[in-house]
Amino acid sequence: MRIRCAPTLTVAAVVAGVIAMTPQVARAEAIAPCLNYEVRTEWGRLTIDTRPDGTDRIGVISIGLFLDNLAHVPGIYTWQAYVNGHLVKRGADTKDDNFHTAIRHSLYENGRTTINYSVGDIFDIAIAHPVDGGRIAYVTPENECLVASH
Repeated sequence: MRIRCAPTLTVAAVVAGVIAMTPQVARAEAIAPCLNYEVRTEWGRLTIDTRPDGTDRIGVISIGLFLDNLAHVPGIYTWQAYVNGHLVKRGADTKDDNFHTAIRHSLYENGRTTINYSVGDIFDIAIAHPVDGGRIAYVTPENECLVASH
């Protein structure tokens, strides 16, 4: 028997009154919310923030990658955004300043609405940025956070 207890978390079974939890459930409790979330590295920082958009309290997830070495900032940033481990958006953007992008909660395209994430979902982004002819590559560190509203 499987019981849904959150958008991505499941309880595996109830046996003799004891609940056995999957590793995902235990791990999710330690994940920080995507509210001014920041991961610092020796070369810069990654920021992720859930922001309202009009009346939608989780309307936009804003992402920024800031490199300390400003000479390495310009160039192509290849990225993939994931919600609960599933790819929701990808891109390859040329930037002359630090990388920034946004993922919208919902999109209306071709007559249909797509919901990209909900409160409690696990969000993460992978960004790669080669510089110096590919001799140096900046790659985001682990950065999972829980979608939450302010």
